[in-house]
Amino acid sequence: MAVVVADFRHKSRYFAFHSDVSRAMEEAGFVPKGIIIYVKNAKKLYPYGYPFAFVPNVHHEYILIFQKDGVNGIDG
Repeated sequence: MAVVVADFRHKSRYFAFHSDVSRAMEEAGFVPKGIIIYVKNAKKLYPYGYPFAFVPNVHHEYILIFQKDGVNGIDG
């Protein structure tokens, strides 16, 4: 299974959402097999927070790869 997800910011808080999804998938019986980072090169960079604080904008997504536990001889 491949799950495409992006981290995000809500107001001043940053959420590492890919980590939450990965944890939930493991709890559901899926084994993580890898991560591919998809970079959106066409997205513009903006100096958010300037001049008070550095706040990077998110311009990539994660493609999380999983396999169901027990499929093809894979055990936990």
